[in-house]
Amino acid sequence: NVLLGLLAGLLIGLGTSLLSKGKDLDIVNSAEEIEEAGYKIIAQIPHYSSLSPMLFDSEKKDEDEEVNRKIVHSFENIQTYLKYGNLDKPLKTILVTSGFNEEGKSTIAANIAWHLSNSDSKVLLVDADLKKPELNKIFKVNATPSLAHYLFRKKELDEIVRKTDNANLDLITCIEFPQNPAVIVTSERMKNFMDTVKEQYDYVIYDSSSLCQLKETSFIAANVDETILVVRKNQSKFIEIAQAESFLSENNIFTFDIVLNDV
Repeated sequence: NVLLGLLAGLLIGLGTSLLSKGKDLDIVNSAEEIEEAGYKIIAQIPHYSSLSPMLFDSEKKDEDEEVNRKIVHSFENIQTYLKYGNLDKPLKTILVTSGFNEEGKSTIAANIAWHLSNSDSKVLLVDADLKKPELNKIFKVNATPSLAHYLFRKKELDEIVRKTDNANLDLITCIEFPQNPAVIVTSERMKNFMDTVKEQYDYVIYDSSSLCQLKETSFIAANVDETILVVRKNQSKFIEIAQAESFLSENNIFTFDIVLNDV
């Protein structure tokens, strides 16, 4: 009943969003449907067989090199967009989020950071997902010390920054914080952290909780240059995109770009 009430309230509140675009609220089946609904797609990531989050590299050799090549090309397109897509405003800080879980946002965030760092840019990848952190698993490192330890003044900034196999890519991990993650995400110390690292790196990539799981993720969106919403083909629903859009608008974020995953 709570979910039904939430969905009903959302449909009323959206007003001029999806329904006015003549789009129903079905599962996303194609890029064309997303574009018809008025959203911009900056990349489409091909389906990959692995069930585990992973890094895709041009040097990687596996059972399907053609798929890997296409995936690498997709991330190179994202890299090009972030570098040259907005000539009026450099896109140095990027939030990667999603409507709901299991859209592949952590894999997308990790690979965006990986490919940006391969272009000789100094990159920091930050796991800001206090609900379900994943980046430590992708990079096969311990989750602690983490961003939360720094925000609670348990560790200094240089103590939580980790080196990776890529000399240009640093990583900050996260631990699950079930009590009240919204307090951390919206804190002044979090904003100060974001301001500090922005001056130290060419790019800072944030992997956050999904918007429908923690709507305060929109606070991060309000303090970055670019927000990317990851949508998984044949799984994500248009109602989730609309709800994410609604949460972002609460913090005066009216534009975001979509990466369509698992095409």
